Amino acid sequence: MSIQTGLIVWLNGGVSGATHDLTIAKEGILRKYPDKIFIGDKGYSGHENIVTPFKSPQSEAELQWNKTLGAVRVSVEHTFGRIKSFHCLNTKWRHNILYHPIVFQVITNLVNFDLLFYPIKA
Repeated sequence: MSIQTGLIVWLNGGVSGATHDLTIAKEGILRKYPDKIFIGDKGYSGHENIVTPFKSPQSEAELQWNKTLGAVRVSVEHTFGRIKSFHCLNTKWRHNILYHPIVFQVITNLVNFDLLFYPIKA
């Protein structure tokens, strides 16, 4: 997602819930854009191209870093909230599994369309 607008700019789906987010990123967006720097949550710690908060901040500077990074990521979290309102990701999928990526693509397009008319306030 774009941190400026909250718009979804990358979608990679059809992955088991047991697959770690960093594994998905390494096989997807990090491979496609190896020279870009991304912002992620603590689950992405350890990769040189992903800026993350400190897991256990030990100093005032680390606490401030986490606070600043959280303020930047807020648009991403608001977009996640809009996606989750469709209950496609946070409930058990009870339909043909082949439909899931298609439905998720439709949902992300609807969320992006909604963001054009109701942007996230920074």
